[in-house]
Amino acid sequence: MSGHIPFTKQARKALENSLREAQALNHVHIEPSDLLLALTSTAADDPETPVGTAVTALGLTHEKLRRALRVGATYQAAPSITPHFTTKAQQALARANIEARKSSGSGVDTGHLLLGLLAQEDEVVHPALQALGIDPQQLATEILDRLPHAE
Repeated sequence: MSGHIPFTKQARKALENSLREAQALNHVHIEPSDLLLALTSTAADDPETPVGTAVTALGLTHEKLRRALRVGATYQAAPSITPHFTTKAQQALARANIEARKSSGSGVDTGHLLLGLLAQEDEVVHPALQALGIDPQQLATEILDRLPHAE
């Protein structure tokens, strides 16, 4: 990932929260699952956003996702987190930038972040969503239907 990505205020908040999620789970770096947890938390705080309405429509909550991510996960104790995104998380951020340019072009918002995550074949995020009965492609469609589009 190179260059400046223009994140909206809401997206920056989600990125900051992903660090807190990583710390809470003792992750060494910020992983895609940490980003997804941060997005569901942000969606709960502002349910009128595209992400908020999409996750509500599908019944995805922060706590349900946290429980699903813990199932079968092995965590190593990390004395302190290095605030860096894993390669997969960086790829998701780069994809979010592409998604933003395809839609409104006004900056990367939380919906674009979620689309970027869903585009990755992550071995933690997709199984956790599927364990909750949520099809990642259906969630992506819900987000796309709610995002503003360029005219």
